[in-house]
Amino acid sequence: MTRADRAPSRATWLRGRTRNAARRGLLIAAVGSLVMIAALILFVLIPRRVDQVLTAALRAVPPDRDTVVWQRTMANAMRTERRASAMLDSLAQDAVARDALGLLIARARAAPLIESYRALAAAPALQNDARTQALRDAIERVHVAREASVALSGPDARYATLTRDLTTLGQQLVAHADSLRPAILAASASLAIPTAVDSVLREEVRRASRAAATADSTLRAVRQTNDSLHDARESLRRSHALVLPPWAMLGAAAIMGLAVGFVVALWREMRRPTVADAAELSALVGVRVLEAETTRLEAWPLLHLTLSNIGDVVSQVQLLAPEASLVAHAGVQLASVAARESRATVLVDGTRRGRTLEPWLAHGLLATAEPPAGVDSVHDHQWEGTRALRVGRDQAVDLLWPDRGARLSSVAEPLRRRLGGYDFVVIIADQVEPRTVPTVSDVVLCVRLASTPLPWIRSTMASLHSNGRRVRAVVLWTGATPLASA
Repeated sequence: MTRADRAPSRATWLRGRTRNAARRGLLIAAVGSLVMIAALILFVLIPRRVDQVLTAALRAVPPDRDTVVWQRTMANAMRTERRASAMLDSLAQDAVARDALGLLIARARAAPLIESYRALAAAPALQNDARTQALRDAIERVHVAREASVALSGPDARYATLTRDLTTLGQQLVAHADSLRPAILAASASLAIPTAVDSVLREEVRRASRAAATADSTLRAVRQTNDSLHDARESLRRSHALVLPPWAMLGAAAIMGLAVGFVVALWREMRRPTVADAAELSALVGVRVLEAETTRLEAWPLLHLTLSNIGDVVSQVQLLAPEASLVAHAGVQLASVAARESRATVLVDGTRRGRTLEPWLAHGLLATAEPPAGVDSVHDHQWEGTRALRVGRDQAVDLLWPDRGARLSSVAEPLRRRLGGYDFVVIIADQVEPRTVPTVSDVVLCVRLASTPLPWIRSTMASLHSNGRRVRAVVLWTGATPLASA
């Protein structure tokens, strides 16, 4: 199977990028927090802007038209109409009062009774007439005599005679009043209001009525216009209504923050893809991949066993990783396993910074180095090799790292001779071709899940193969970042 055959499908590659993006919790939290704060600020500013837009839109709506003027106009017209109508009614009543004598005469003719005669005789126009008063007295005497007769003997011939006399006197009173009526009407005509006044009053009533009707119709039109303007304002308020409850703002801001944070993490992962899992890494490198973490230590014996196959035993191996801390931890673990297998082991710090191993060594386990027989010491004072890491009662790992202040530019020959005396040499490096330690043909890559870039692995593999070096295995660190010893 070729490497092209082992290449993951696009769906698998995208799935790996998504998983790695989801592992960027710190990045997602940081970006999400910023986006959440920005969203909350935006949610506060947007309603203010909407209020400003609504205020401008409401200002564009014309103001309500004044209805007070038309109400006053209609009230004045109605008041004028009532006043003119009252004056006309008063004139009509006066006219009726002036001809009240005619009404009384007509009543007496229609109902020739004592009450009709009394009312006619009591008319104001006849109060000063002696004939009228004499006839009234005569009528009253006949009426009294008739009532006395009927009280004594009931309706009899005398009662009928008295009734006839009463009727005769009443007819005389009516005839006398009727003869006086023209003179009375003529006397009161001089006091009557001219007909022109009546016409003026009636015209004023018509004009006031028309003015009231016009004012009423105009008032209704103005009120309809104001109602339309009010509806337009309410429509604007409804269309610009933007009420966001606090819990909704927080929820929306949190969702936006998580979404944008994940998108940023995914974008970063797409631009700089990192290792997603062991399967992807194995398909990329084509060698054995061992998963390791702080609580799983079986990977290091398996790695030592891989390097100690019968017929292909490795005596010198370089652990290579882009992170000095990761390769230092891996070097200590592998060298400890080799030392427990009773192999004379040395651990060499070939990182660019130098002395990367020191933080990873427990001071309580350090002892004085005792190189095996035949191993020369370094005499150029550039390497410090006096310390060893105890890994058992009788086993220890010798340690070599650059001396403080040493300026190393090339591999010292005494260092080559010293390393040749060990059964197993572990060189840690954070670059493919370290200049200060010997180049070995067997390399173990140490990578970290969701951290080590895939382009770095590809370029490192290509560089190693071009130089004729072999990648024996890859250690995939799947747990949290290893921490140095206290």
